[in-house]
Amino acid sequence: MFILGSSWAKTTLELSTLIPEVKQGSIIDCELSIKESEGKSTLSGLAGRDFAKTIYVISLDPFVQKNGTLVSNARVVFEKVPTSDLIEGNDISIILKKIKVLPAKPAQSFLFGDFEVSGQVSVLKWLVISTLVMILGLIFLKWRNKYLIKKKSKQKKLGLKEQLLKPSNYDEIVAAWKNKHIYLDEFPELEPAFKKLEAILFKYQFKSQRNEFEVTQILIAYDQFRNDVREVLNGI
Repeated sequence: MFILGSSWAKTTLELSTLIPEVKQGSIIDCELSIKESEGKSTLSGLAGRDFAKTIYVISLDPFVQKNGTLVSNARVVFEKVPTSDLIEGNDISIILKKIKVLPAKPAQSFLFGDFEVSGQVSVLKWLVISTLVMILGLIFLKWRNKYLIKKKSKQKKLGLKEQLLKPSNYDEIVAAWKNKHIYLDEFPELEPAFKKLEAILFKYQFKSQRNEFEVTQILIAYDQFRNDVREVLNGI
């Protein structure tokens, strides 16, 4: 006999489901049927009950007669993978009818953007790695900016140096001298060389006409100026 009450007799229930394989931790709709009972048995209070730390009954419909057997539709969760088809309790046992419980798979990986990190690596370690990558990236960018600035500065100096070495006639020499401030801004160490050049250039530059000798003196002075430039700017 099966009655509602506060005490339990030894009862065996059979759990069946339309799904042959279920996953540990997932909610399963199933059918509970009473296979046997010793003496009087109460059927209330099953909902919310834990059986052998293996099956937890979430909800349970009232038992009704079905083909001569008391049956109830229930919703359960497998808390762990059963070690056998018989889940034994003090007053109630549950038999699993052709059900295979699959173990829940642990998280295999954490996905961050386009990078997949093994589940064995903690989030803290990943954050540390990310921080180190960011620091190295900033150091690289800083070095790259310095390198580009230095490269641009060197190219500018090489260009100015070539301009100073290029003049080969009087007009080109005067044009270079007129840009003296540009060269001294970049190469202040050339000021003594410019003063030596000006000592000769100023003798003849402001004359309305210059003879061949005077032009030759200016060319000779610029040859000496060119040698001074090469000596002072030797490392460029």
